[in-house]
Amino acid sequence: MRIMNSKPRMSIFLTMLMVGSLLYWVPNADATDGDGDGFSDAIDDCPFAVGTSTIGLMGCPDSNQNGTPDSLEGTISDFTDSTREYDNGDERSGGVSEYTALGGWGDSGIMCRALDVAPNGMVAVGSDSGDHVYLASGSGKILTSLFTIGSNPRALDFSPNGSLLAVAGYGMDGNAANVHVYEMDWATQSATHLVNLSAHHDDDTFGMTFSPDGGELYIGGKDENVTSYDTSNWSVIQIIEFGGDDVYSIAPSPDGRFIAVTHAQELSVHWTSNGSQYFNVHNHTDVVLGLDWSPDGRWIITGGNDNRFRVYDPTNGTMIVEVNQGSDVYDVEFNKAGTHFVLATTSSSGTSIYSTADWSSIYDLGDFPGGSGNGASGRRGARDVAWSDDETKIYFGGRYYGAFYTFYSADAFIW
Repeated sequence: MRIMNSKPRMSIFLTMLMVGSLLYWVPNADATDGDGDGFSDAIDDCPFAVGTSTIGLMGCPDSNQNGTPDSLEGTISDFTDSTREYDNGDERSGGVSEYTALGGWGDSGIMCRALDVAPNGMVAVGSDSGDHVYLASGSGKILTSLFTIGSNPRALDFSPNGSLLAVAGYGMDGNAANVHVYEMDWATQSATHLVNLSAHHDDDTFGMTFSPDGGELYIGGKDENVTSYDTSNWSVIQIIEFGGDDVYSIAPSPDGRFIAVTHAQELSVHWTSNGSQYFNVHNHTDVVLGLDWSPDGRWIITGGNDNRFRVYDPTNGTMIVEVNQGSDVYDVEFNKAGTHFVLATTSSSGTSIYSTADWSSIYDLGDFPGGSGNGASGRRGARDVAWSDDETKIYFGGRYYGAFYTFYSADAFIW
């Protein structure tokens, strides 16, 4: 009778089992998995965003489910030479494919301060002229005025499903706030007033955003706080105070657990569950209007009136990089993959698209001219910026003649 040694077979079996577990490992959520994606915070490279990636970065958004995160394989269109698709009285040079002076040519001092893109690709545009909120097509053509609000629109945000449009403006008579929510009817390209939230605020209102799931709306401004609302009944959930600082911008983390807030010259991040502060930094030397949180949750970028944008690690508030843009930075906008971002600045000569791979400028585009002098007639640059839904175009709200610009990439087309 021959007795065989089972140890070599057992070793081979255990080795295959270990290799198989690496190839087919399926994460399980545990108590330290903050974003609930099954990757423990100890190994999750994107702890503020739900993700499934396992190649290069663990637990990051991976829209095509190939294992590689969007932020490592995403690309953008070629904005080297924006095409000229229109030839009419509203078009101007500099690679602008569509240009509309929303106030006509009678008042150079008006601005287009707020933009937002709906999930269906249409664009809400706020204009100082007549206090209109316009609706534009994805090509950048103004279609209709949705409504007027009685003061200059300062903030616009569509709910994640596009059914609601929130708008905030500068203060009314007696420093009364001006904050409203409208319900969209996309079939008729119209909006119906849903709720007036002005009574909960004072004076100018600057910052506004829905939570990623649409269940909450965050609003802040000169009342020096952020008020969060339950969008199912518009009741106030909580109020986060900022110690006498005006609130300028609000951006939620992709998983909705936190909000980033710029107030005066500072950046603070707070838990949405109870309003407590996660961290606070003060690196800018002038007011901070620009703010965005990357879609993979790995970066927060602020832009200030000190000519700089700064990049932070959201896990601890460490500043990763500081870049002197050469002009005030009014807005920051990531693309969907989080591979690039674009700035709105006060520069008349143009702005830049940056890569998050090395924080370098890869495209310079546009010109945003202004008049002479230092007053309203001399305003130049852009006040707000947004990518088109397909990311082949970039929209800017101008600071001169209420301009609404659309820049086309080489991949864009008219419809």
